[in-house]
Amino acid sequence: MSADGTIHDATTGEVIEPESMAATWEVPDLSLLREGRRTPPTFHPEWLGPHLARWAEAQSRATCAPIDYVSVSLLALVGGLLGNRRRPLAGAGWEEPPTLFAALVGDPSSGKSPASSAVMGLVNDEEASLDADYRHRLGEYEEAKLAADAIMAAHKSAAREAMRANPELATAIPAALPEGFREPMKPFLKRIVVRDSTIERLATLSAENPAGLILHRDELAGLFASFGRYSGGGGSDRQFFLEAYGGRSFTVDRVKSGDPIRVPHLSIGIIGALQPDKAAELLKGADDGFVARFLWCWPEPIAGFRIARETFDRGPAERVVNRCCRLHMQSNPPPMPDSPVLLPLEEGALAVLERFAQTIKVRESKASPLMKSALGKARGHALRLSCVLTHLWWGADPQASWDDPSNIGETAVATACELMESYFLPMAERVFGDASIPVAETHAAILVRHIREKRLSTFNASKARYTVGAPLRETSSMDAACAELVEAGILQPMSAPKKRGRPSKDFFVNPAIFAQPANG
Repeated sequence: MSADGTIHDATTGEVIEPESMAATWEVPDLSLLREGRRTPPTFHPEWLGPHLARWAEAQSRATCAPIDYVSVSLLALVGGLLGNRRRPLAGAGWEEPPTLFAALVGDPSSGKSPASSAVMGLVNDEEASLDADYRHRLGEYEEAKLAADAIMAAHKSAAREAMRANPELATAIPAALPEGFREPMKPFLKRIVVRDSTIERLATLSAENPAGLILHRDELAGLFASFGRYSGGGGSDRQFFLEAYGGRSFTVDRVKSGDPIRVPHLSIGIIGALQPDKAAELLKGADDGFVARFLWCWPEPIAGFRIARETFDRGPAERVVNRCCRLHMQSNPPPMPDSPVLLPLEEGALAVLERFAQTIKVRESKASPLMKSALGKARGHALRLSCVLTHLWWGADPQASWDDPSNIGETAVATACELMESYFLPMAERVFGDASIPVAETHAAILVRHIREKRLSTFNASKARYTVGAPLRETSSMDAACAELVEAGILQPMSAPKKRGRPSKDFFVNPAIFAQPANG
């Protein structure tokens, strides 16, 4: 369309009279014109249960932060506390640790750090109580160490005297130890949360705390940078966290010692914050499934600022943490390590999870690579969340028995599937941005932006391949993009497809797209 409103044929340059154009246009689907992120989904606090819903709303007001940050942090915290204590079991052999990786995305001052810190503060008293007797245990160790050192010194002195009396014993006696001698083991501070540590130290802490750990980072970019997403190295560190998500056995070779660190069940949950530009940087690397292991949370910030003046009951959240911290692992006879207690899904719960997995499988076939990975983890995330929700509801209820849940019911699985379908998967699409859109739709969006920019009323697809350039230079890519726009009611072929031969490459453009604002 020229400045005077005249329409020219894209192939011949001849003037086209309006009456010769497509007579009618359907109402077009203008979603491809939208630029920027998706609107964030809504986190419904009732997913947490009635007791925790009220707490989450009050905690959100107290930190002037979206309830999403509070709620997702709580889910990840409880998942980390359950760690190796409990595992959901679906069917005969599908088990998952309830450990979660949670990434809270937002601009500075969006409230993500105050919200997550307030939730993580729930474990402070629990960690202190775990080590109330540490000084006493350390004193006992030091006394035992002094006694053991004295015994060993006397043994060595006796060995030297024996060797002087009979040199032929020189090769035998040094290897012998006093009968019944045992080197005392130094006690360690029990941990629940760690905030910054090397991989070797995390492995050591995991071996010392077999129930599992939670890594809380105020800025996840530092963690990602440490194993190569930004810097290009650190593959072993990355592999460590991939294993930490799976809860499998792992061995770390020490740098300064020949003794490896063996962890029977490496389970480390992650809770951390990330600024949008850092999240975008993270998505640029090759997809190895690491990004898909995260549950993403990027709500709109709270408008304005208000200092909370009302007090609220933290009892439900504290009760959950207290009860989860007192769950024990399954004791096994030596030398076998303790193992997680498996919680089977009820038959109705299995049916719900099965239907959800089938739905996700269909979506995977049409998804872009990064979103395909997220969808591939969705059924596992739903299983993990069902275990977390079961213990959330049990722990927060003051009337609930202290006997912990022995299985996972249909309601918990249905709610977990709803959480994935209605919140976490749409949130992943919001965070991934263009990376979450199918390739054909991405190309169609590029093409329609070009058409709008050039104010084209008609165009030829073959010529446009060279005008638009990559990634639409390939004929197949351009054809697929045009097909998407025809289906959306934005383009119409100038001639009907022939039974034989190539389809039309000339298209009319729906004038409605020029009236639509650029942001859709």
